[in-house]
Amino acid sequence: MINLILLFSLFFQLPQTPSYLPSKNIKPGMKGYGLTVFQNRKIEKFKVKVIAVMPNSLISQNLILIKLDHPVTDHAGVVAGMSGSPIYIKGKFAGGLGYGFSFQKDPIAILTPAEAIIKTMNKPIDNVDVWGRNRKKPTASSSFFKRTTSRIYLARKQKNSSVQPLTLPLSVGGIDQAHFSKFFPGLNSMGNFIPSGVKKNIKKNLVYKPGSPVGIVLVRGDMNAAAIGTVTHIQKNRMAIFSHPFMGRGETRLPVAHATIHTVIARTSSSMKLGTITQPQGTLIQDEQASVVVNKDKNPGFVPVVIKTSGLGEKSMTFNYQVAKHRLFTDNLINGVLRRSLYKFYQNYSDLTYSIQYKIYSDIIPLMTFTDTLSYDKGITLSFKASSWSRYSTRGQLAVQYLLDNPFKRGVIKKVEITANITRGLNNYSLQEFKLPSPVLRAGKKIKLQVKLKPQVGQEIVKTIPLEIPEELESSKVYLKITSGLSTNLDEAEPQNIIQFFKYLQNTFDRHSIVITMKTLNPSVDIKGTRLNNLPLSIADSLLYRSNSKKLKAKQTLYRKVIRVPELVSGSLKKQVFIKEKLTEK
Repeated sequence: MINLILLFSLFFQLPQTPSYLPSKNIKPGMKGYGLTVFQNRKIEKFKVKVIAVMPNSLISQNLILIKLDHPVTDHAGVVAGMSGSPIYIKGKFAGGLGYGFSFQKDPIAILTPAEAIIKTMNKPIDNVDVWGRNRKKPTASSSFFKRTTSRIYLARKQKNSSVQPLTLPLSVGGIDQAHFSKFFPGLNSMGNFIPSGVKKNIKKNLVYKPGSPVGIVLVRGDMNAAAIGTVTHIQKNRMAIFSHPFMGRGETRLPVAHATIHTVIARTSSSMKLGTITQPQGTLIQDEQASVVVNKDKNPGFVPVVIKTSGLGEKSMTFNYQVAKHRLFTDNLINGVLRRSLYKFYQNYSDLTYSIQYKIYSDIIPLMTFTDTLSYDKGITLSFKASSWSRYSTRGQLAVQYLLDNPFKRGVIKKVEITANITRGLNNYSLQEFKLPSPVLRAGKKIKLQVKLKPQVGQEIVKTIPLEIPEELESSKVYLKITSGLSTNLDEAEPQNIIQFFKYLQNTFDRHSIVITMKTLNPSVDIKGTRLNNLPLSIADSLLYRSNSKKLKAKQTLYRKVIRVPELVSGSLKKQVFIKEKLTEK
């Protein structure tokens, strides 16, 4: 008889009761409690009461309206940093605080249901590496900007929306808010800036618990920047935090750390927790509508960045940072800490010129070095800003970006060293005009080309450049171009692999170059990374239009001379000239 009962139990098992409370079982009037930290690391309970359940308020996700009851929330309302605070009803996990209302007076918040959070936690992962790149196929740089972001991420950007994800306090140490906004414009919109101390790695046996403070770390070292929220739920080595997206990136990797809360700042617009990150532990693995998921047993690591500054008669300084690894914004984080270091070194607003040298250590090319000089009239606090005088930051930053995100091969950055030297005064000049001895030139003859440069401040100057007209151009019309190095394209074939790509980048011209270029009407053709110059039209036509290859591309042949000058040059000039045949000696 007992065996028969056991046999029946194998075929007719009763359905298991879930360890959480589904949103369909939550009714208005139900009461429960939540967990969060208002000071230090002490987890406190706060009471909650269900107001309503709103089915399918988001894409395939219910939302639950609740009211909070605690002396802190009674005074400050729903506090930024409570994102992810777990809620329990009837002793079971019911969800996490995820959303709130703009300029609200009462402590009313919206709960992300437990089933949505747990579903996100249980998703299989391992499709991306520690840089957030797809393991199976390379991703072009532009794909992120073309991709449709999640509905919640768009809601975060809609300032007029009344219902929004709870604000994440952006805990920043080592820099004030005004300069943080200028140096890190991409991070400024992630949350409310809160000042915090800069703490080194604190090695304590800290343990994540539901309700514990937690941060996603972007920069640490001589400066800290991290988004702080709350641990929602833990299953083995995975834990859910925030109960709403961080940046809506889907599967990705970013470092995570424990945090401590100093106090709660009550404000009319949005009250917030004032906190600081402490001990790193774990990596973000999933960033979706219902929750951010962390693997607390893995460590994605950081990119070490060392910056040395000198000049202006000041004592040289060295800064040490660790920035988060990510294919889309590691380069911007490095650029931001560089600008912060320059400002820390010299804070006066004045006309400055600065030389920036990047040394990049990677697995693809052991060491790459790029040096650029920039000049700006409003001091280093606004350096690298796009303007008529400075349209890019540095080639070093571009190299970091392309190492991490290119169509050829995924690179790993081991370390970045930057040396910056600052001098007083402006050094920007724009090309105004150039003069030839005659509109008709003679092949093989030496001439003196006069180029007029207009400074940003001061008197115009004229550069006299000796030039020998190439014999190959006799009896032809050509375009004579005078350009700054920044405005000049290389006369090289398009790169076909990662090594060619970085060789191409290293061969580009900086703003200390004036480039004289002569373009003929005879085309050149790129074939699999090799350029064939000065082809007869019949051969070029055959290669271009009768071949099945998609790698062919017609370009005019270039004859070029590069002049190095102490000035930083911008602009471009062009004239059409006729070149006579070379005189023969009798």
